[in-house]
Amino acid sequence: MKKLLLSIFLVLSFVIIFPGEADGQRRSVKSNKAKKSRSVSTRSVSSRRGNLIRGPRGGCYYINRNGRKTYVSRSLCN
Repeated sequence: MKKLLLSIFLVLSFVIIFPGEADGQRRSVKSNKAKKSRSVSTRSVSSRRGNLIRGPRGGCYYINRNGRKTYVSRSLCN
């Protein structure tokens, strides 16, 4: 009986101290870091591929049929 009570006590104390890990969920180090937000100004240029967009770091891309960014030469956005 003492072993059973001790086991229950240990399990409950582990759940209280480490609530996320008891469910099998692991916390990553990256998710704990605060994300920096910055204002982004983009400039779009019309071309045969659609609107070319210059990103905040100078990259030039357009949104393809799948909704993803496709990067092109930076000279096309100038």
